[in-house]
Amino acid sequence: MCGLTASYTLPPQAPDAHLEVQLQDSIAAMNHRGPDSHGTYISEDGRVGLGHARLSIIDVEGGVQPLHDLEGDVHAIVNGELYDYAELRQDLEKRGCMFQTFSDSELVIHLTLFKGVFKIPAAHHLLYTRMGQLKIQPWWDHPFPDQHVPETRSVEEIIEGLRERMVDAVRARLRSDVPLAISLSGGLDSASVAGIASALLREKNPHAKVATFTLAFPARGDIDEGPVAKRMAEFVGADIHMVTPTEADLVGILDKAVYHTEHPVHTMHPSGRLILSQAIRAAGYKVTLTGEGSDEFQGGYSFLLADFLRAADPAGASLESSSFSGGTYRITRDPTKHASPQDHVSVEDVKLNDHILGKAMLVGPAPHASAGGEGEHGLWEMAPFEYWTGHLVLPWLLNEVGDRTEMGHSVEGRQPFLDHKMIEFIDNVPPSLKIRPQKTADGKWTFTEKWVLREAMKPYITEEIYLRTKSQYNSPLSNPKQNGVADGETEKALTPLQVYLKERVTKERVERLGFLNWENIEVLLDAYIQNPETPKDGGLDRKARIILSISSLTVLQDRFNVPTAVF
Repeated sequence: MCGLTASYTLPPQAPDAHLEVQLQDSIAAMNHRGPDSHGTYISEDGRVGLGHARLSIIDVEGGVQPLHDLEGDVHAIVNGELYDYAELRQDLEKRGCMFQTFSDSELVIHLTLFKGVFKIPAAHHLLYTRMGQLKIQPWWDHPFPDQHVPETRSVEEIIEGLRERMVDAVRARLRSDVPLAISLSGGLDSASVAGIASALLREKNPHAKVATFTLAFPARGDIDEGPVAKRMAEFVGADIHMVTPTEADLVGILDKAVYHTEHPVHTMHPSGRLILSQAIRAAGYKVTLTGEGSDEFQGGYSFLLADFLRAADPAGASLESSSFSGGTYRITRDPTKHASPQDHVSVEDVKLNDHILGKAMLVGPAPHASAGGEGEHGLWEMAPFEYWTGHLVLPWLLNEVGDRTEMGHSVEGRQPFLDHKMIEFIDNVPPSLKIRPQKTADGKWTFTEKWVLREAMKPYITEEIYLRTKSQYNSPLSNPKQNGVADGETEKALTPLQVYLKERVTKERVERLGFLNWENIEVLLDAYIQNPETPKDGGLDRKARIILSISSLTVLQDRFNVPTAVF
């Protein structure tokens, strides 16, 4: 994704050199987003200034921006890829549109888009008129169906429909004039992308290879996904790149990760993905396909199980093979017994009636609950359980471990699971095909996350990944020593993260923020230094997450010259 900067002045003024300097300085600050070429445009009346830092993917030589129409009436800077640009261009040429480049971005000059050019919230556009009127309006939202309408498709039809749309989504994102890579973990999502991409490339060239890049942590063999990912890469005959950062590497790049994400971080994910994008770019790749966007819409997170258990699935009950409908799920009341261990958002405190607290806090219905009261079986009627993950969790996730960290090293990330046709299809799949309930021989219930995706992707992945239970993805750290440290040996026993936080989170820095109590933070920091916890999933001590978030705030204040908060 390229870098954009713009200036709009009211009232208009004569162009001056100062505006050009400002545009150039702004472009230089985001050079990592577009190191291949820079361009500016200033209108004759000095009202509009545009600047562009380009990452060249399509029409590498000819697609320099800003872009202009032949008449000189329309001027545009464009960020992002139009994956179906070839089909759209053909249609526009039939209508008489004349193109000056082969860049996909030039379609913006001729296109349903100057009603809203700049996308601000997800699925929204912004309109700024000559009179200074600003409008932000939605243009797309999730098409969730009526949960009570019976499903008319068979399970097999749903599986095949999902497979077709996933293949189409990957095919569209393989379009590029530069080499592409695959960011591959040991999970179902990225493995599906790698498997489909390899199959599509070999349709044209039987000897084609995808390049896979994997973060691996061999020092934490108990939770390292590297070997699983490597076996998947070998399965598709990939050109394999294993990236193995140490804890010191992850900690050493934390400040840079915070700078690029521009918000507090509470895990080592941003550091890991920044290191991965660095390796991808160093190997000569500008584009990588990733697996983000699947968990949010296909029941991949463990904490979604509680929402799933709260309500019946009338649509799913109409499927012949659905054995989990009506009130049968009332036999299980504790979602933690069935959830996979994912500690970033712990399910230990999740209860089936926590919507009551949510309603009280929000002075209305919780994100997952409607105002309809209790349903036929004494359980709450609710909106689809993916609603809030798609609107709240995903945008944050894509910033922290997506676009910002990838573009930190001039790499464009593409997410096939976020193809709008893919989303519209999966939103209309009954929940009990996403989180699949099955009764074992001894009468107990088991729940398989992303079941329909597993079935759809089975031809493209290893059996190991097909059968593998989702585990929380982590950039794991070493196990810090606990207790029993002799006097004078404390500093030697500290991990790189403990050393970093102890040096970074100081009384002076915390008080300069202006809104936090140092005494409380000091107690928490000392507790982490003296008695750290080691979650089994490889995640961070919960105390460390809080301290890491606070350290991020101090980094942001330093890097962006943020003044002390005053109340």
